[in-house]
Amino acid sequence: MTVGGLEAADTAGSSPASDTSTTASAASSSAATTETNSPDADTSADFWDNMATREYLFGDVWGARPAMENMGLDLSVSFAMNIAGNPVGGVSQGVTQLNSTGINFGADMDKLVGLEGLTFFASMSIRGGTSLSLTRIDNVINVQQLYGNETYRLVNLYLEQVLMDGNFAIKAGRIAQFDDFSHSDAFAYYMNNAFDGQPVGFFFMGPFTAYPVTTWGALVRGGFLTDDTGGFYGMLGAYGADNSLSDWDNHGTDFSFNFNMGANIMGEIGYKHNWSAQAEGLPGKYALGGWTFTGPMPTHTGGTAQNTSGLFYLVEQALYREGLPELEPNSERMQAQQVWGQDEGFLEEIQGLYFWSTGQLNLDNDVAQADFFVSAGLYYRGLLPGRDQDILSFGAAWLNFSDNFGSSQVVAGLPRQDYELELELSYRYQVTQYFYLQPNIQGVINPGAAHKIDDAFVIGLQLQVDF
Repeated sequence: MTVGGLEAADTAGSSPASDTSTTASAASSSAATTETNSPDADTSADFWDNMATREYLFGDVWGARPAMENMGLDLSVSFAMNIAGNPVGGVSQGVTQLNSTGINFGADMDKLVGLEGLTFFASMSIRGGTSLSLTRIDNVINVQQLYGNETYRLVNLYLEQVLMDGNFAIKAGRIAQFDDFSHSDAFAYYMNNAFDGQPVGFFFMGPFTAYPVTTWGALVRGGFLTDDTGGFYGMLGAYGADNSLSDWDNHGTDFSFNFNMGANIMGEIGYKHNWSAQAEGLPGKYALGGWTFTGPMPTHTGGTAQNTSGLFYLVEQALYREGLPELEPNSERMQAQQVWGQDEGFLEEIQGLYFWSTGQLNLDNDVAQADFFVSAGLYYRGLLPGRDQDILSFGAAWLNFSDNFGSSQVVAGLPRQDYELELELSYRYQVTQYFYLQPNIQGVINPGAAHKIDDAFVIGLQLQVDF
């Protein structure tokens, strides 16, 4: 049975013994046809057709959603869940789940009050559940990316102003670095926290923030086209650095400016080519960046250090695409916002094979736990016929702890940590536009990074519903 349709009943019987049985068979067939074409059947078919094709589970909410959009308002709610179990390895075997509800609100201030290019955005999260990594595997990098701040929390609260015909923008308020820096939509095609969300290596090198934890910050970014298929972009941001920002008790509503680790200054420059749905070539993005913490940071020897820093890179490149776009004569291949903006939704229109890689290098091993982190992966959008939005992905990530950190562990009587390796193979099945299921298998090599725990094999399921 196909979604949204009714399969006709089979009314064929054995060979008729008389005209009476033939007449009865015809009557039965007529009755079945009448029943299939009845108003009730049509209503049921229309209902399931609508459910299968709508963008959100609740559709337009009886006209409320388009009415809000016409006013310049947007309200969205999504629910995600990570289920994982380790039948092999770790310290014990078991199954856990983590869940997260996200509520986002946006306002186009041009439509509301005539302030062109200005938008307002606010969001909150509600999280719950238990981590398999903490309770069963005892490894460093969580195998469920939804782990963190299992409570209700205010997340974003900021304004963004776009200027100069879309070539330049300013954002300020309660924000997180990795909504903008070292960002790729490809990270969402995994469940392990080494990949999903943002590159996890940053958090072993300083007090960074990422969803659902934010801090006061400001960001400027812009770009320019070099031709009709490519362009450069740059970003520079400053964020308050405080190791207490993730405390649960304030639920994200501590708006003080008491940053005990100074400020985190981040920058990124990059080049994009064929970065639009209208481009005929293979989309690619290449970025380099760095950061500096201005405040005092504790060292592994008990002292303090100032102005600690590091570097990072991000590469994304399509390797193969299925088909070319149908272009209008003299159509524009790219726009300024696609150079510096983070909207990568156009990639959903391009089926094919993609490669990505990212890494972070710490420049002060007296401070950070890790000296480098590197991850890479491949994914194919639309591999199976008729499944254009399904995604098959594979990823590998290596977290390397610094020698200085390892030496301090030995002095403290703890096992020396050196590395942990994460592997994931995943398939996202896009059931509808608003719902996907993503089964995955993961390998955790050297859990805990100290060669004390058996390698773990994890079976997981990630799902999300957009209401």
